[in-house]
Amino acid sequence: MRPHGAPALLEKRRRAVALLAQGLSLNEVARRIGCHASSVMRWRDAAARGGPLAELCRRHPRLHLEPLPAYAPELNPDEGVWSHLKRALANGRSDTLGDLARELRCELDTLARSQRLLRGCIRQSSLPFFLP
Repeated sequence: MRPHGAPALLEKRRRAVALLAQGLSLNEVARRIGCHASSVMRWRDAAARGGPLAELCRRHPRLHLEPLPAYAPELNPDEGVWSHLKRALANGRSDTLGDLARELRCELDTLARSQRLLRGCIRQSSLPFFLP
């Protein structure tokens, strides 16, 4: 079962960092978005740390770093790929491991050549196509 509320958590984190940038205290931000001040502090520290990806985004304004929760399969387009492969191979019976590998490779090639299937994998995730 997938965890619920991951997009809402991302929105909370974005709001918290934006409110902190406006100069509000940790406690005030926590009160406004309905969480503990320790969570706001972790989000603030993670946003400040940034790392090499954050530096790359600063140098190239068209890039946008989107914070994701540690475990959120509903935001991962790979889940659509695995789901497609499982459905395609579900009722087959391979006699050898080599046969299974060939069938898997064939399905992966089919997926790679089909823009419709690839777009479906992206669409099934909750990620927006264009970020603000």
